[in-house]
Amino acid sequence: MLPPNKKIWYGKPTDPFHIEFSNRTGHFTMNRYHIHHHYEILYLISGARGFFIKDRSYTVRQGDL
Repeated sequence: MLPPNKKIWYGKPTDPFHIEFSNRTGHFTMNRYHIHHHYEILYLISGARGFFIKDRSYTVRQGDL
């Protein structure tokens, strides 16, 4: 397992397809609006995380894609 709060990248963020693996622990928040000009797919290995996208909130739990 990756050490807490560390990332591994496969490819570069500017590549047409790349993979990021992060191991976040504790509270995390993104307190500013941002946009992606690409698709983002998330698979949650453990725990739960809340997302607010446009005007809806979503809870993602262990095993969700």
